[in-house]
Amino acid sequence: MISGFLAKFLVLGVLGFGLSILFRKKIASQIKRIHLPKFALYLISSLPLIIFEENINCLPTGCVLFPSTIPILLFFVLCLGLIVKIFKIKRVSIATLIFSLFGLAFELAISPNLSAQYFAYPLLELIFGTYWVMVSYAFLAIIPLTVLIEK
Repeated sequence: MISGFLAKFLVLGVLGFGLSILFRKKIASQIKRIHLPKFALYLISSLPLIIFEENINCLPTGCVLFPSTIPILLFFVLCLGLIVKIFKIKRVSIATLIFSLFGLAFELAISPNLSAQYFAYPLLELIFGTYWVMVSYAFLAIIPLTVLIEK
């Protein structure tokens, strides 16, 4: 159990998120070479990240290649992109933070396991759980937001 947890933490929390922050501009510049509107590239570039992240955080029903949560998360990414466009947000970090906080609020609202017992967890687990959910949502958004916002 612990080894599976540590593997997930290393793959998503350290390698996945760390490398996506480190190489986000290079990856975004390669994505922008495709001749499509920026908003379409923004949505398309989020799909592999959603699939990867959802397979790291498997559902209680088990891991599948295309989890049933893809349409919901893609809708969230769509809403985030519209918010960025409407309010003309120019910083990727601000938009990513907004999305992470929204994701945490959403997870608390819908997850019966998380919301009912969230504040009953020991402080360290509470902090780590909050961090994990926020990093998961940030991972979905950071490269697509770079595609959408930065020149």
